[in-house]
Amino acid sequence: MADAPPERFASMPADLSYLPYANFSPGYAIGSSGTVVPAAYMAFYSISAQSFVLWTTDGTADGTHPAATQTPEDVLTSRTLGAFFTGYSDADGWQVFRTDGPPASARMLTHEPDGVEHMVGLLDDAPLIQRVDAIAGTTTFSKVDPETGALSDVATLPGMYLQAWTNGETVFAVREPGPQGDPIAISSFRGDAGPTVLPIPPPSTAWDDPHQFGVGPHIACFENFTEYSPQDLIQELYCTDGTPDGTRRPIPPPYSRGVLLLDEVEFWPVGDRLVFQGRADDEGTLPLWTTDGTDAGTAKLDDGVTTLSNAPCSDDRSGSMYYIASDGFDAWLAVTDGTPEGTRTVIDLPTNANCLGRGTAAVRGGATWMQIDDTLYVSDGTAAGTHPVEGAPAMTGYAQTYEAHTMVSLGRWIVFATPNADGTLGLWRIELDSVFADGFDAAASR
Repeated sequence: MADAPPERFASMPADLSYLPYANFSPGYAIGSSGTVVPAAYMAFYSISAQSFVLWTTDGTADGTHPAATQTPEDVLTSRTLGAFFTGYSDADGWQVFRTDGPPASARMLTHEPDGVEHMVGLLDDAPLIQRVDAIAGTTTFSKVDPETGALSDVATLPGMYLQAWTNGETVFAVREPGPQGDPIAISSFRGDAGPTVLPIPPPSTAWDDPHQFGVGPHIACFENFTEYSPQDLIQELYCTDGTPDGTRRPIPPPYSRGVLLLDEVEFWPVGDRLVFQGRADDEGTLPLWTTDGTDAGTAKLDDGVTTLSNAPCSDDRSGSMYYIASDGFDAWLAVTDGTPEGTRTVIDLPTNANCLGRGTAAVRGGATWMQIDDTLYVSDGTAAGTHPVEGAPAMTGYAQTYEAHTMVSLGRWIVFATPNADGTLGLWRIELDSVFADGFDAAASR
């Protein structure tokens, strides 16, 4: 556990101060010394420019600055260096750009005549885009070379109304009904293989509104209506590993039906699994569930009487996820590694406690930092090792989307953001390595 108190190392310009949180995307950047360092990228809204701006930080004042001059969307961090984003310019419209951290490093990769609508994600660490051919009625998925911007087509699917998701290796695409009433189709493909059309598991004979996709390292899960009869349509859990045999409607023992889902369900990756809220049969509660896409690997993570009071408190960087559970009377912080035996209560909390944004674990050391209401907590998964961070400022900011990562692990630091007393956004860091406890780099914090 880190003993060093948090220190503020930078404040964002007042022009960006109205946005009360930062959504950090971890990656790497060229630092002020010219070397590659762990860094985070985040988009802020500029009041004066009336558009978003892309910034980066490596946990130092000198390493906190704009990362590009173009208006960014769909920011994705590379596993090696820099970030990709769809950026806008008056001359070229929306195109795919790349930055290595310094604003002068930002360069346009694509030169599509009609622009690039958005990036699906990264496939083999290269940006993946969609291009629609209105004459042929098809959609082509193409990888953008990270260095040259050259396009290489990966798959062409029928239809112009497609949504797609990727885990970095496999792409899952859903064709929505078009003007001609085309049937819904789900396809998957990898960078080295053609597309595969995935079948609908029985008893349904056609896909009926697959939506709310969540993608993990090996599977994707979503909700879809199961047609038990024309009068009996139930939204249930479906999962796929991208193959026909691996496309299932998991039926966890001892139940005879699938897992019922409420609309707008969310899926969170924890290790190789996906965690979500659902219920079995006619139970009235919404306990946390886990799935690996199989019947036997789909199970409740608690005793069935708890409900998730908010989105998870942390990501799964450590192979586990913290969350707040409640039975309507009591609430407690819990942690799970995605298995029932690896799910346990950590500490009791006030009934109305909430996690505001997604915390994160350190790259080393096993501790996780998270924001519970206006307090910064650290936990090693035990009651004795879970407590408010001494000397931390009040966490008055909150994420407008609970998927926002409001703190990030950058090598030797945990970096987080919270508004200053004057309304500007302050960036703070917690020292993780005792090697630097003598104040090395202290000048960068002033």
